[in-house]
Amino acid sequence: LITLEFVRGVGASVLTFAADMLVITIFYQGIRNVFRAVPDWITVGIALIGALWTDAILYNLLYFVGTSHFTALLPGDVLAKTLAGLVIWPPVAYYLTRVAPHSPGFVGAAGRPTFDMLFGTFGQLSHTLDELRAELYESRATYRELTEHIQSVFWLVDLERNEIHYLSPAFERLTGRKSHDFHRRPFEAFSELVHPDDSGQFPTPLREQAAAPSSESEFRIIRPNGDIRWVRMQIFPIRNVQGKVVRAAGLIEDVTELRLAHEHALTAAMERGRLESLREFIRDVSHDLKTPLTSLRLKAHLAQKMPDPAQRTRHLDELCLQVDQMARLIDSLLTVTKLDDLDSFIFTPVNLNPLLEDTYQMMSPLAEAKELQLIVDLPPTPLVVIGDAQELSRAVNNLVANALRYTDRGNVRLRARQQGEEAVIEVSDTGIGISGDDLYRIFDLYYRATEAGAQHEGTGLGLVIAKKIVEAHRGVIEVQSELGRGSTFTIRLPLRGMISLPDELRGASQESAVHA
Repeated sequence: LITLEFVRGVGASVLTFAADMLVITIFYQGIRNVFRAVPDWITVGIALIGALWTDAILYNLLYFVGTSHFTALLPGDVLAKTLAGLVIWPPVAYYLTRVAPHSPGFVGAAGRPTFDMLFGTFGQLSHTLDELRAELYESRATYRELTEHIQSVFWLVDLERNEIHYLSPAFERLTGRKSHDFHRRPFEAFSELVHPDDSGQFPTPLREQAAAPSSESEFRIIRPNGDIRWVRMQIFPIRNVQGKVVRAAGLIEDVTELRLAHEHALTAAMERGRLESLREFIRDVSHDLKTPLTSLRLKAHLAQKMPDPAQRTRHLDELCLQVDQMARLIDSLLTVTKLDDLDSFIFTPVNLNPLLEDTYQMMSPLAEAKELQLIVDLPPTPLVVIGDAQELSRAVNNLVANALRYTDRGNVRLRARQQGEEAVIEVSDTGIGISGDDLYRIFDLYYRATEAGAQHEGTGLGLVIAKKIVEAHRGVIEVQSELGRGSTFTIRLPLRGMISLPDELRGASQESAVHA
């Protein structure tokens, strides 16, 4: 089917179309540039008719020249194209002058070179490519400046290939390791830097965490020279158009100095609080020591001046009571000081049943003197803990003595039982109770509840001593109370085999156990 005549027709069509575009450009843009007074709709018609005439003449010239068809068909073709031009001229003119100017991408003919309509598109594409190339270069330069000079480490990982796309130079400064060691298996290699004590923060592999929603964590890393640094790592997943996580970006920041500053601030705050507590303690102790000393001086003076032997004896008895009160206060102060030193404890296996029996025997006379019932309720099986028997006895004695002191009628119950892996000791009473305002402060140093201070004498250190002893045994002490209905103090201690002693006590405990 492809004949010489067919090829000639295709060539004539292509060349004619090119010529049409050239004529339209020359006529339309040329008239606009040279004859600015000619209305736009006339310019459109001239360009259109000129292009159609060119089409008719050039096509017939190229395809039918040398044949009888050339002279026969040319006039009719020119006439037909002229009529066609006159028909389509109005809508084309209306579109170009009224509709097209309102289109978003409309450029217009004003001020454009004559051949810009033909070749301007290619120039515009070239110009656009140059602009995109310049913007890409600037973006890369900005990206490089940011990532290479910030102190934080920036990384970008391909999760499907498990390869690093980018790792900023700050990585080597932070970790002391060469970055090329991490381009393969990056997450696995980085996990090897994590401090063993912090590896529990990553129960799942880092690679799987990177595919999860954005996360942040703080942990320690170990440098090759043994230095330990605290870092904060943030991971951001990157998804493709289908929503699948294909990459992950992250920031790693050295926060060692920040943590040290925070720890120093906490230490300073604790030290300030300790100093304030010490000032308050010294102020209160000074007051309680000054008052009995004044009373002692007065009573000693009265005893010296009193001629009646009976009255002299009464003043001397009161003098002895004041001395005993001061002795108890001083002894309590020494005990509080001693309890701050863990080396003073001797840890051995302690059966709580006989210890609580001893407390019952010791406190029974005090209960009988106040006509109170002291009840002891012990389990049939031994409750064995690791502890200092003397100090544990002191803690329980303080609680029972407090219960008896602040109970005027009813009973005081001393109970022990096993609950799970703990030994539980409860001291409950039917005494005056503790108000809600005082309840949260009763274990504070030298603090006494309002009702206790108003009705009973005491040093205010018994509960402090008990709390220090219990905490030294890795236990807890709790209280429940209702004003006017009594209180219940509960001690919870780990049973033998459940306690983890501090390193500084293990040696002393083992030595004591051998002696025991």
